[in-house]
Amino acid sequence: MKFLSEEWREAFEKSLKDTFTEGKTPTSITVSLVECYSDVPQLDGKSFWHCYELEEGVLEEVSHGYSEDSIPADADFVVTAPYETAVKSMTGELDNATALVGGSMKFKGNLIRAMKLMGTYNVIQNLKRMDGSLEY
Repeated sequence: MKFLSEEWREAFEKSLKDTFTEGKTPTSITVSLVECYSDVPQLDGKSFWHCYELEEGVLEEVSHGYSEDSIPADADFVVTAPYETAVKSMTGELDNATALVGGSMKFKGNLIRAMKLMGTYNVIQNLKRMDGSLEY
């Protein structure tokens, strides 16, 4: 399954809903988080974003779009990165902290509050890998 393909997106969103559900969720955080990938090869260099809205750990809504201009303005956190940086992060070739410090990944939001989000973010990152069956 190819990362960011329609097939991947549907499977990923199902995994999110199955994981962040009442009585099963690994967190109790309330947050809206956007991840945006730019220069996506399979989208002819366009951008793609996902927005996850969790209420006390339960996924209330997941949305996506194809333009950075349409990212929800009220999101608590926005992480943006070129497609290649996101792939390197997901494969372990690049640490997120290194990407942030180096400027290849950008972050918008309250950094102190973001530290509390790291466990949840790691769960989301693992779900995106599709149990190792993901192609980039």
